[in-house]
Order: sequence, then C-alpha cells, then structure tokens
Amino acid sequence: PRPSPAPQPSPAPSAVAEPTLQVATFADLVALAGEKRDLRWKHALETFVRVARFEDGRMEIAVTAEAPPNLAGDLSRVLETWTGRRWMIAVARGADSPTIAESRRAARDQLVDDARADPVVAAVLAQFPGAEIVDVRVRADPEDAVPDELITMPDEDPDDDD
Repeated sequence: PRPSPAPQPSPAPSAVAEPTLQVATFADLVALAGEKRDLRWKHALETFVRVARFEDGRMEIAVTAEAPPNLAGDLSRVLETWTGRRWMIAVARGADSPTIAESRRAARDQLVDDARADPVVAAVLAQFPGAEIVDVRVRADPEDAVPDELITMPDEDPDDDD
C-alpha cells in the first residue's frame, strides 16, 4: 500500500473580494463605498474627485486642491480590496467636471435662487426684513402642495379699520 500524500495546507483567506463585482459608473462606486459603510471613502469620492473618464477597472480623475496627496494610490488599493481586481487610476490635470459635492451645492443654490424669485416668497421676504431662506424642499407629490386659494397676502395693514 502506498502512503497517502501529506495534506496540503489550505491557502489563507485573502482580504481581496472575489473578482465578480462590476462597477459601471462613478455613481455606482460612490454607492459601493456607502454599502461598505466606508464613510471616509464616500466623503473623499464626493468631495475631492472630478471624473474625466470612468469604466469598470479604470478611472481618469482630477482631484481638488484639498485632496490628500496619496488619494489615487490609496483609492486603487481599496478598490482592489472591494472588487477583487486591480484598478488603474490616472490623475489628469484640469478635468472640468464638478465633484458630487459641488454639483449638490450648485443644485441647492439654484433651488434657493428659484425660491427667492417666486412672488409669494419675495413678498414674505419683503414683509420680514432680515429674513433669509435657509432650506428649500421640493414636494414629491403635487397633491401635498398648498392650494393657491389658501395662500393670501394681505393687501393692507390688518390694524387699519377702514
């Protein structure tokens, strides 16, 4: 009888994920950071990264002046861990796309400007000097909106008994 071969040690589990995860868009990548509950990376992606080109496995980005100097290398390593394959991150100069945070800020500023231009809001702001718009929320369902006939602006001073 032949001696049985010595048992081989099983390979140590790798910290790298199985290479089955596809990331089609930058928005998918930001969502993946959220799913991984890695708020540091989610914040960095939203705040410091301007995407010039994106495809699964490679990105061309520009970074803001506030970005950590090693962001691209660190991002490549964390993406390899999350997706199970290497990522090529090229840092370009002058990508003119805004960061996600800049886009959100611009959209919020536009909502405030639109609200300020609304005649009803303008009238309220005129009645209360020093008042300012601190937030604008758009209702998802128009049925929730207050009907126009319920919104009235006083034409004259309520203390005037004429």
